Amino acid sequence: MQNFWLWNTGIAAAILSTLCLGASGAALYRIGARLGFGRNARLIGVLVFVSSPGILYVFTTALTEPVLIAGMLCCFAGLARWMTSPRSLSAGELAVFAGIPSPWPPCRATKAGR
Repeated sequence: MQNFWLWNTGIAAAILSTLCLGASGAALYRIGARLGFGRNARLIGVLVFVSSPGILYVFTTALTEPVLIAGMLCCFAGLARWMTSPRSLSAGELAVFAGIPSPWPPCRATKAGR
Protein backbone atom coordinates (compact mmCIF):
# COMPACT_ATOMS: atom_id res chain seq x y z
CA MET A 1 0.00 0.00 0.00
CA GLN A 2 1.68 3.17 -1.18
CA ASN A 3 -0.70 5.88 -0.02
CA PHE A 4 -2.43 5.52 3.34
CA TRP A 5 -4.37 8.75 2.84
CA LEU A 6 -6.25 7.25 -0.12
CA TRP A 7 -6.93 4.12 1.93
CA ASN A 8 -8.07 5.91 5.07
CA THR A 9 -10.38 8.34 3.29
CA GLY A 10 -11.90 5.70 1.01
CA ILE A 11 -10.90 7.49 -2.15
CA ALA A 12 -8.97 4.43 -3.36
CA ALA A 13 -12.17 2.35 -3.29
CA ALA A 14 -14.11 5.18 -4.93
CA ILE A 15 -11.62 5.31 -7.81
CA LEU A 16 -11.84 1.55 -8.32
CA SER A 17 -15.64 1.57 -8.10
CA THR A 18 -15.87 4.43 -10.60
CA LEU A 19 -13.67 2.58 -13.06
CA CYS A 20 -15.75 -0.58 -12.61
CA LEU A 21 -18.98 1.36 -13.14
CA GLY A 22 -17.57 2.81 -16.36
CA ALA A 23 -16.44 -0.64 -17.54
CA SER A 24 -19.87 -2.09 -16.71
CA GLY A 25 -21.67 0.65 -18.60
CA ALA A 26 -19.36 0.25 -21.60
CA ALA A 27 -19.87 -3.51 -21.58
CA LEU A 28 -23.65 -3.10 -21.51
CA TYR A 29 -23.42 -0.65 -24.39
CA ARG A 30 -21.30 -3.13 -26.39
CA ILE A 31 -23.70 -5.98 -25.66
CA GLY A 32 -26.58 -3.86 -26.95
CA ALA A 33 -24.58 -3.00 -30.07
CA ARG A 34 -23.82 -6.67 -30.74
CA LEU A 35 -27.48 -7.58 -30.32
CA GLY A 36 -28.45 -4.98 -32.91
CA PHE A 37 -30.14 -2.40 -30.70
CA GLY A 38 -30.16 1.20 -31.84
CA ARG A 39 -28.12 3.92 -30.17
CA ASN A 40 -31.07 5.25 -28.15
CA ALA A 41 -31.95 1.78 -26.85
CA ARG A 42 -28.33 1.18 -25.80
CA LEU A 43 -28.16 4.52 -23.99
CA ILE A 44 -31.48 3.85 -22.21
CA GLY A 45 -30.19 0.42 -21.13
CA VAL A 46 -27.04 1.95 -19.68
CA LEU A 47 -29.06 4.74 -18.03
CA VAL A 48 -31.42 2.23 -16.39
CA PHE A 49 -28.45 0.22 -15.13
CA VAL A 50 -26.61 3.25 -13.76
CA SER A 51 -29.67 4.80 -12.12
CA SER A 52 -30.73 1.62 -10.30
CA PRO A 53 -30.61 2.20 -6.53
CA GLY A 54 -29.14 -1.23 -5.87
CA ILE A 55 -26.35 -0.74 -8.39
CA LEU A 56 -25.63 2.74 -7.04
CA TYR A 57 -25.38 1.36 -3.51
CA VAL A 58 -23.04 -1.46 -4.53
CA PHE A 59 -20.81 0.81 -6.57
CA THR A 60 -20.57 3.52 -3.88
CA THR A 61 -19.51 1.25 -1.03
CA ALA A 62 -16.14 -0.40 -0.61
CA LEU A 63 -17.15 -3.91 -1.62
CA THR A 64 -15.77 -6.49 -4.04
CA GLU A 65 -18.99 -6.76 -6.04
CA PRO A 66 -18.20 -3.87 -8.44
CA VAL A 67 -15.17 -5.77 -9.71
CA LEU A 68 -17.26 -8.94 -10.05
CA ILE A 69 -20.07 -7.17 -11.92
CA ALA A 70 -17.63 -5.42 -14.26
CA GLY A 71 -15.77 -8.66 -14.93
CA MET A 72 -18.95 -10.59 -15.65
CA LEU A 73 -20.37 -7.93 -17.96
CA CYS A 74 -17.08 -7.69 -19.84
CA CYS A 75 -17.11 -11.49 -20.25
CA PHE A 76 -20.68 -11.35 -21.51
CA ALA A 77 -19.68 -8.62 -23.96
CA GLY A 78 -16.90 -10.90 -25.20
CA LEU A 79 -19.34 -13.78 -25.55
CA ALA A 80 -21.76 -11.54 -27.46
CA ARG A 81 -18.93 -10.58 -29.81
CA TRP A 82 -18.01 -14.22 -30.27
CA MET A 83 -21.63 -15.23 -30.96
CA THR A 84 -22.21 -12.50 -33.53
CA SER A 85 -18.82 -12.74 -35.23
CA PRO A 86 -19.05 -13.60 -38.95
CA ARG A 87 -15.82 -15.60 -38.68
CA SER A 88 -16.02 -18.99 -36.99
CA LEU A 89 -13.47 -19.69 -34.31
CA SER A 90 -11.16 -22.65 -34.54
CA ALA A 91 -11.23 -25.31 -31.86
CA GLY A 92 -8.01 -23.94 -30.35
CA GLU A 93 -9.36 -20.40 -30.10
CA LEU A 94 -12.55 -21.69 -28.51
CA ALA A 95 -10.54 -23.76 -26.00
CA VAL A 96 -8.43 -20.75 -25.01
CA PHE A 97 -11.54 -18.57 -24.64
CA ALA A 98 -13.17 -21.23 -22.44
CA GLY A 99 -10.01 -21.58 -20.34
CA ILE A 100 -9.48 -25.26 -21.07
CA PRO A 101 -5.67 -25.17 -21.45
CA SER A 102 -5.17 -23.69 -18.01
CA PRO A 103 -2.85 -25.79 -15.87
CA TRP A 104 -5.31 -26.77 -13.18
CA PRO A 105 -4.55 -28.71 -11.09
CA PRO A 106 -1.02 -27.31 -11.11
CA CYS A 107 1.61 -29.42 -12.78
CA ARG A 108 3.86 -31.44 -10.51
CA ALA A 109 6.96 -30.06 -12.23
CA THR A 110 6.20 -26.52 -11.04
CA LYS A 111 5.94 -27.38 -7.35
CA ALA A 112 8.81 -26.18 -5.22
CA GLY A 113 11.34 -28.79 -4.20
CA ARG A 114 10.65 -31.24 -7.02
